Amino acid sequence: MRTRLEVLLLTAVPLFTGVALADTAFTSMNVSATAIDGASCGITASDMNFGATDGSTRTNATSSVIVDCPPDVQFLVSFDAGLHYSPDVGTRQVANSSNQPIAYFLADETATFPLGDDCLANTYPAGICVPGISSGDPVPIGVVGILTADDELDSNIYTPGTTYSDSVRVEVEF
Repeated sequence: MRTRLEVLLLTAVPLFTGVALADTAFTSMNVSATAIDGASCGITASDMNFGATDGSTRTNATSSVIVDCPPDVQFLVSFDAGLHYSPDVGTRQVANSSNQPIAYFLADETATFPLGDDCLANTYPAGICVPGISSGDPVPIGVVGILTADDELDSNIYTPGTTYSDSVRVEVEF
């Protein structure tokens, strides 16, 4: 490459005929670039707590998921099946220490669309992922949980005095 550049410079010199060049001066310039991940996103979710219930009626609870991405980044938020998913029942379940289950559902804040991960891992295909485009500000996503009543599903086992829990992985893909 240097040889070619020198040839080009030498052939360009005759264009300046009649000008006598007597000396040279030089300086240096630093050239740098920093590679960044231009679409780095973060995600947080608040806990969902159904509180105390005797199972006689459905119980609702809410959570807020916050997605934080640079401007104009498209993303998908997914909700996996949780630790106690039952393919036989087809629902997520909270369970107590004896692994007795109570079915629950997750939906968007209007309780219209079931939330899942059909767009990614597909562990809970009965629900959809939430799409979005970041404005550069944190994007809140409201989540409603619906704990089923004792008599809605045969698999529900309400045992007074015990705590039921589950853990759902919430993921953002961008």
